[in-house]
Amino acid sequence: MVERKTITSTFKRHWQEYRQQAHNRHNKFSVFSEDHDFRNPSNIPSSFSIDFYSQMPRPLRSNHLYIVPSGGGNCIVFDSQVFPPPYLDPSIQNASAVPLPISIRKGFRNLREALSFQWNEQSFIRALHFCGAFVEVSKRVCKTTGDYQCGPSGHIRSCFPFWMRDVKRKNRLFRFVYDGIVDLDECIYPRDVNTVMLIEAKIRSDQSDLGWHKLAFPCYRFIDNSRAIGVFRTGSSEMVPSFANGARIIPMYCEFNPVRKLASIYVFSEIRKRRFLSEFDDFRRGIILNQTLQFRPRLIFKVDMNWIDQDFP
Repeated sequence: MVERKTITSTFKRHWQEYRQQAHNRHNKFSVFSEDHDFRNPSNIPSSFSIDFYSQMPRPLRSNHLYIVPSGGGNCIVFDSQVFPPPYLDPSIQNASAVPLPISIRKGFRNLREALSFQWNEQSFIRALHFCGAFVEVSKRVCKTTGDYQCGPSGHIRSCFPFWMRDVKRKNRLFRFVYDGIVDLDECIYPRDVNTVMLIEAKIRSDQSDLGWHKLAFPCYRFIDNSRAIGVFRTGSSEMVPSFANGARIIPMYCEFNPVRKLASIYVFSEIRKRRFLSEFDDFRRGIILNQTLQFRPRLIFKVDMNWIDQDFP
């Protein structure tokens, strides 16, 4: 992200507006960033989001503002002194973690060699599958045998409501709508339990200040009032609801530190699917995005990934 240290008069005027109303809906980020001199040299994709708080443009952070994506390349600007920022606390990196045992299957030398030099977020997830890390996690979190199967993943267009908590108005909730592309890195279904565990993976060696929307928004494809738009069994492109609302949804954040060759797996509490009365007099389930207790890890595991570079038979 290329940014300038100075704040333009346009930004100062808009900053006063943001401070007065505490949020400003649906700015086109590509236009917004150019207006305020923190331009991104590449084109902004329709799935735009700022994944980490430390990536937030400095003019925003210095004025207690932050951005939440609302889909289609749009964003909503919030005042952090009114709406607490929905980002993980970087100090979770220093929290004590439980080491997980690994089990390396023999006879897959070519796979280990491929993982050692084709390293990205998807390869990282495959490596955690291969060494049995998710078997151990599902045993400890879901109290099962550890057997699981992978579920849906990838990009899908969705439309759903979410809420933000205003601490200056006695935690009053404000409703917003996301309409755009949502990406899910991976999810697993432990055997014999009505649970889906969502996985967001990142390769990062410094701060763990991930935006909670990266974990919360993919949950909506398993909540019954969300609307996924795509090609389905009928072959038509249409909006259909998810019917997985009864399942427990447990998000996990998997982070790989390439310097220490260490994987950290942060397991959060079950997503609280609250019921809200919408303007259409219909109860709708949704998530309070900046509910601080929700994005504090319940369990933290660590996995030694040095096995990738070791000479196994």
